[in-house]
Amino acid sequence: MNCSSCGISVASFGLTFFDSKCSACVSFDEVRDHEIALKNERYLNDFFDRAYSKSSTYDCLVPVRPDAEDYFVVNYLVSRGLNPLVVLVNNFFLNDIGWRNFHNLITVYDVDSVAYSPNYPAYQEMVRASLRKLGSIYYPYKAIQHGYVMRLAREKSIPVVVWGQCQPLEFSGKFSRRDRLFLSQWWVHEHETNGVTLEQFLGTGVQLNKRDHSMLQYPRISETRGVKSVFLSNFLPWDQARQNIDALSKGFVTESSDNSYDGFEN
Repeated sequence: MNCSSCGISVASFGLTFFDSKCSACVSFDEVRDHEIALKNERYLNDFFDRAYSKSSTYDCLVPVRPDAEDYFVVNYLVSRGLNPLVVLVNNFFLNDIGWRNFHNLITVYDVDSVAYSPNYPAYQEMVRASLRKLGSIYYPYKAIQHGYVMRLAREKSIPVVVWGQCQPLEFSGKFSRRDRLFLSQWWVHEHETNGVTLEQFLGTGVQLNKRDHSMLQYPRISETRGVKSVFLSNFLPWDQARQNIDALSKGFVTESSDNSYDGFEN
């Protein structure tokens, strides 16, 4: 079966179909639905107003990679009069361009930042184990990033963690823009760590001290009470190409790649 709108196959990206139209096209149609856009704008305004009233020093925390999308997110928050804390979890794979874009981001928008580097020998072992057991080097980074930003938000009494794009929404329409979608432990398990639990990852063959296990753990609900994680793309029209072009005017630097025509890919 193929989508009557875009022609994509039912086997692609885990799509579902509504009559003859794929979920990605249904999601794209919602972008142009004025009623949905208006309701989402109102909800987002109320959400940030409530967060602002609860905040102390920082109104929100923004995890960055850093890429052009991060420039859009920080610009949106600053233009609302919010004071974000920008957080970079070091995956030890950033090159000079990546670090330059991070330093430029926090300089252009004049925001405070935290750069966290996990214990390097322990992280090396995690990456080796991830590649050996899962065929990917990114499990440790994703698990550490999500756990760290939630603990930091709670520690600093920051009520909101703001993420940019919700990929399952944008690429496959897995969710609707009518949904009130927030990031949770289930989200991280399902979409970031691909259903692999910490116990399964540590299982056998991972040579880590027990004190290093905590880096990979997502905090318990009781440890993150009062902190919500929100995707801006669930509430705002999301134009990645426009974000990329706008980031250039702020000093964002792209990089040529042999395996992609897109210099904005990180």
